[in-house]
Amino acid sequence: MKYLIQCMRQVGCLSSAALGLTALRLLAADNPTPAGKPTPQVETVWRLDRVIFATDSATSNGCHFAAITKGAGGGQSVVVDGRPGQKCDAIGEGSLQFSADGTRVAYVAVVGGKQFAVVDGKAGPGFDEVGSPVFSANGSRLAYTAGKSNGKAVVVADGQAGPEYDRISQTSLILSADGLRIACWARKGEKYVVVADGQLSPEYDEAGLLIFSADGKSLAYGARKGDKWLVMVNGEAGPAYDGLGALALSAHGKRVAYLARKGDKSFVVVDDRPGPECDGLLQDSLAFSADGKRFAYKAAKGSRRFVVVDGQMSPEYEGLGNGSPVFSPDGKRVAYAARKGQKWSMVVDGQVGPEYDGISQTSPVFNPDGQRVAYGANQGSKWFFVVDGQPSPDYEAVGKLVFSANGKRVAYVAKKGKKSLVVTDGQPGPEFKGIAAGPVFRRDGVLEYMAMDENDVLSRVTARP
Repeated sequence: MKYLIQCMRQVGCLSSAALGLTALRLLAADNPTPAGKPTPQVETVWRLDRVIFATDSATSNGCHFAAITKGAGGGQSVVVDGRPGQKCDAIGEGSLQFSADGTRVAYVAVVGGKQFAVVDGKAGPGFDEVGSPVFSANGSRLAYTAGKSNGKAVVVADGQAGPEYDRISQTSLILSADGLRIACWARKGEKYVVVADGQLSPEYDEAGLLIFSADGKSLAYGARKGDKWLVMVNGEAGPAYDGLGALALSAHGKRVAYLARKGDKSFVVVDDRPGPECDGLLQDSLAFSADGKRFAYKAAKGSRRFVVVDGQMSPEYEGLGNGSPVFSPDGKRVAYAARKGQKWSMVVDGQVGPEYDGISQTSPVFNPDGQRVAYGANQGSKWFFVVDGQPSPDYEAVGKLVFSANGKRVAYVAKKGKKSLVVTDGQPGPEFKGIAAGPVFRRDGVLEYMAMDENDVLSRVTARP
């Protein structure tokens, strides 16, 4: 399996160095620390050894790094922040993950022909097949699908297996953000049903998308009966269409939006009202603002692209950035990257910004109160961040950018030559072979990230304000 770290982090290849011991040391930055600025502390976590897959977490709780490693004599194990777990025959591909808050980790282990979900280092019951574990957003609960030797499938939640079905869609399994609700698509004979909180929906001929609202109070899904598709929200059916696509709920579940097709015409339906015709949506482009009052999406018509915000179409463009338009946390502002000809610009509140050769796909980023916006851009071979309309110094590449909780501080990943570093409030930090996790401003205001040096030693870097 490929060692997966986001490409902008420029981690590089791993060697087969021996496992290192945890120690605390201070690393002098290649760039001298300005007077009055504290030197970052660098704590050795682990010497990377025989890593075949890795993932990371960066939240206000801090940074964490987990990796699947290959044993010298065969077998595999998971190492979390330098702490190795139990050896097993294999780890399920793509199953290693952190909870959204970064405090928990889970994966699927294979031992003696059986599969087990391992959560926080503890293995659950064995099955013939186990799907990738799914955490609730707050990390309080975890569930997964499992296949039994009798050919039946179950959902296991809190270690307890539920009723048997002929088949359960692993990718459909969802938990509400608070962990109080669980839902999935299951198959009974030739029919599909939604199993939500132990209750079964009516039977359908084909299953579609299945989502909870952010507050967990509403459940929506698309389904086909006969030759017609419809969207169900809390058991209430919407209009019937010839086809359905993407589906979104506002945070409080009061509003629903989805892509629908009637004959040869496609359009986005918002609150049961069809929008302008289009050939389709850009992937993952439906977005409600956090308060649910505003809605936006990106669509295509022929070779042209456009954005619809609150029912109003933007000018047409040759290209648009990945993902949905980005609302500020308070919902008052919206931004997206757009291309006219060969030049890209950031469009903020309908105003087209300066032209660049490219815009970073991780952009834009609003600070918590929505007053500041930042995005990565490039001219030729040089990349930089534009923060509050002002460009940063040039680098070979730029990666993740974060604002502090009060919105006054900013940090981002950059590549300088063959080295990677974190720039905080305009000041470059120590240079490393790669940045493996973060940066992030913790709740206590400390900046934290994880980095790898030339000897493949992974360290946790912290810098106090």
